Amino acid sequence: MSVRKEKNDSRKPRKPRRLLLVIAVNLLVLAVLFSLVELVYRGLRLRHAVIASADYYQYDSRLGWVPKPGQYRDPEGRKVTITERGFRLTAPPAVEAAGPVILAVGCSYTFCEEVSDEETWPYYLSRELGFPVVNAGVASYGFDQMVMRLEDELDRVNPDIVLVAFIYQDMVFRSRLSFRRQHKPYFDVVGGRLELFNQPVPPPWENPIDHPWYERSLLVRDLLHLISDRPGFVNEVVAHDNALEVCRKLIANLDEELRKRGIPWTMVLMPTRPVPTSEDQKHLEEITAMVRGLDAPMVDLWEEMYRDFPQPTRREFLWNGHMSSEGNRWVAGRLARILQEDSTFWKRTDRGN
Repeated sequence: MSVRKEKNDSRKPRKPRRLLLVIAVNLLVLAVLFSLVELVYRGLRLRHAVIASADYYQYDSRLGWVPKPGQYRDPEGRKVTITERGFRLTAPPAVEAAGPVILAVGCSYTFCEEVSDEETWPYYLSRELGFPVVNAGVASYGFDQMVMRLEDELDRVNPDIVLVAFIYQDMVFRSRLSFRRQHKPYFDVVGGRLELFNQPVPPPWENPIDHPWYERSLLVRDLLHLISDRPGFVNEVVAHDNALEVCRKLIANLDEELRKRGIPWTMVLMPTRPVPTSEDQKHLEEITAMVRGLDAPMVDLWEEMYRDFPQPTRREFLWNGHMSSEGNRWVAGRLARILQEDSTFWKRTDRGN
């Protein structure tokens, strides 16, 4: 009896060891699986970063991202050509190269995503007016980045007319973020004056923000964003909530600079859907009131659209996600007529001035 008891006692410690081994193996398997999921998720997320969303964008330490010179095809096979100077190609036939030059800046609604080079509104506008239109639009730019790009290109392009085309989201949301999908520059009002932050802009493969240890995982961090009431969106950081005040000062500074140079200009408020939602309408009214208060020039294409197409169902052809080819043709036609009717836009037709 005593011998059998000793044998039984010698077997007892093996069960806890075996259990610990099973737990350790399972934890190791879970860690490996989680690491694989994290790697796949990071790869998928990077594809949706602006710099990785298309071959024709590249990192820029001042603006965050800019077009990359070359000839490309978008996922649907449409032609996208970026000139050596970093602008989307706008070269309709029979355009007078020595004529007055229009410089257009804006977001993807100016770059004209989802259409070919010959279907952008800057292309159609150049064809209608008969002289060059430089397309300096860049997808996902906030209003702050548009103004910075315009400032960078003024001396290089020496335009006779400037168009700053934007959607309300460029002001209300994109101008308050330290990065959107990837890092970007941003302004804030400090001591009543604009101050530029995030310079140089960190590249998208770096993360300059210190996160708690449990948010080192991008997957965990995004899940926490989804289930919490944190401000901003997944992969977006809200730097401040002074977007309209920032844009107010940017517009005032830009107006002063362009008037000083004798360059006529206008802002162009682009429509983004057939009928604005109640939230859209609220933001549109805020922006319109702000611009009017500054006495800055602006063409409201929402209002033009209502006049041209009173029935909402007749407006749907203007979009295919972004503006369709027909929508861009309509934008160009509207802008051409407005510019032609306003004599102030033709003061600098002599390229020697």
